[in-house]
This record gives sequence, C-alpha cells and structure tokens, in this order.
Amino acid sequence: MIDFGRIILVGRHEQICEERQFVLAALAPLLERASQAMRERWPDRLKAWERWNVVAWHVDQSSTPRIDLLRFEGLGSVPLPHLTERWVYVSRFHHIDPMPVPDDPPLLHRSSQVLDPDNLPPDATVGLPKSDHGGRVERISEVERALENEGLLDAAQAQTARGMERLLRWKGLRLVLVEGSVHRWKLETVPDAERWSTVAPGGRLDAVVPTSIRQVGPRGLAPARSVERRPRAG
Repeated sequence: MIDFGRIILVGRHEQICEERQFVLAALAPLLERASQAMRERWPDRLKAWERWNVVAWHVDQSSTPRIDLLRFEGLGSVPLPHLTERWVYVSRFHHIDPMPVPDDPPLLHRSSQVLDPDNLPPDATVGLPKSDHGGRVERISEVERALENEGLLDAAQAQTARGMERLLRWKGLRLVLVEGSVHRWKLETVPDAERWSTVAPGGRLDAVVPTSIRQVGPRGLAPARSVERRPRAG
C-alpha cells in the first residue's frame, strides 16, 4: 500500500497489515458497488474489470466517495510498470467510466509496496518458479533503491516516460534486463560510446520507462473527461 495522504494506492493482490485493515473495510463496499455498476453500465466491457491491478482510493472526497481502478502493465515484472487503463467510479452517481490514458503514461514508482511476495499478479508469475516469487519483489525493491539513490524517483521531470528517458540519459544510466533471467533488471552506467542510448542492446524502452504516479499524485488522478460515457441506467 502506498499512502499519499489524499490518495491511497492498494494492490489488488496484496495483503494489508492488521493495523491498516480500515482501508480494506472502506474499500470493500466501494469495490462491490463499482463491480455492480460495471455490470449494469458496461456489460460488453466486463473483461476490463478483470484487468485492473491497483485501486486508488481518494480519501479526501468523503462526501463523494471515488475510486480509480488502474491497470499497470508489467506490475510485478518490471521496476517501472506503466499505466495502460483507468476506470473511475463515483459512488454518489453510481457511475463507472473509462478515462483516457496519456500517450506518455504514468509510471508506478515504488511498485514493490503494492506487491505481495506470496500472491503476485498472475501475469507476473509466468515462467517464474513459486520459490522465486519473494525474490522477484526483493529484486524490484533493489532497483527502486538504486533509482532513488540517483534521485530518479522524486524528480519532477520523472513524471513522464520521456522525462524519465531524458533523466536517465542526462545521468548516463540505463535499465538493463539481465541476460538469461526472467524479468530481472538492474541499473547500470552507460559506456561513453553508447551515451545516446538508455536501453541496453535488445532491450525495449517502452517496457522500462513509461510516468510516475508518485509524482503525478492527486493531480495525475484528478477527474478527466471519459473516453466514452453512457447514460445513467434507469
């Protein structure tokens, strides 16, 4: 769980410690109503409900409870999973609608905090032995610490993929997929001869560096025009 004060992010598959069970107690009925609204309003888009892996609870909107259901591609597999899908549910109106994702999408910084070593997202376990699930989270944490030590998790410029790319280039760094591993990454210094490339040969920038929810925070999850709206049921 990641607590920004006004917004709390909770992983769909993470276990919440006992002293923070109040979060689950508040989220459970909201998620149940959101699921009902999805069935009523978007019966042809129900697979979207299966795809979200992080929920953002807007705790500052108690008079109009709201949650954002977010799909971060690569959650549990890469150090910087990026947002690919977002649905917003507003309890007062019993509405749930898809919202646009920028061409330069947000990243989830410190994603290890919404992961449970004993219950990784299903798509993060492909090709990974059960005995290595805990190691996967620890390795992601190691890369996060390396990025943090370089000042790359809290820099304003790191809000976007292009911003992160520029920062990595400026610092002469790149994220590298360790050869022969299953989604094992490391941060390394770029040789002078390759300074204009932030991704090691054979790597993909779009798999590593697309914007940070850590920086985007409440503004990045602010209300936006829906991709598509449907009339209120009934």
